[in-house]
Amino acid sequence: MRVTLAGLTSASRNGDVGTVASYNAWKARYAVKMEGDAGMMAISPGNLLQHPVVTLWELSLREMNGEAGTIVSLDEGTIARTFGLKAENYNGRWVTVGRHDEGFGKGELMTSNAETVKVKLENVIV
Repeated sequence: MRVTLAGLTSASRNGDVGTVASYNAWKARYAVKMEGDAGMMAISPGNLLQHPVVTLWELSLREMNGEAGTIVSLDEGTIARTFGLKAENYNGRWVTVGRHDEGFGKGELMTSNAETVKVKLENVIV
């Protein structure tokens, strides 16, 4: 399962992506193999955001049936959390999903202090 790190005390690692390798029940931590990094990290479950994956079925393009994909479309009004943005001041913020601009591949998000920002929906987790 692919995950993104969030809410860590060492903020420089927030937004980093890795894959869960195992779970240590005694320490209550997941061992996460980080992408682009040779090391493993022991991470608390509360600091991991999952990347949900879907399998496509019953499509008119039969060759797409059975293919996997990542969920990147969210309904307006969905509450989500941002991650992996270049503008770090927006990472880890709770937002409300607004309308989606198909032409730019971005969604409008409303922050708790009424700011509207446009980001790729791949950079939000529900």
